[in-house]
Amino acid sequence: NKCDGERMALSGKVSQQEQDIEHLVQENSVLNSRNSSLSVELNSVKRSVTDLKEALDESEAYVARLEQLNTLVREESRIEHQSLQKEVEFVKKAKEDSESRLKSK
Repeated sequence: NKCDGERMALSGKVSQQEQDIEHLVQENSVLNSRNSSLSVELNSVKRSVTDLKEALDESEAYVARLEQLNTLVREESRIEHQSLQKEVEFVKKAKEDSESRLKSK
């Protein structure tokens, strides 16, 4: 009888451990599934980050090119302005010379 009682107690413990193991297996399955989903999501985010980095690099290259073009346009404008100033001075001088010649006649 004593052995039967011990057997029953051990049988109960084994049954409880089997239930615990089954619960852990199910929980592990759920966690593996979630882990898989998170892995897919992480890969998607990594691709998005890579795409954003590439877009940023392209934008920075575009801005650098615009800055170069802006510098060229400013330089061309400065040269054009100087040329126009020289032309204006030449015309003023010619006008003064013409007026001076007319007055002296």
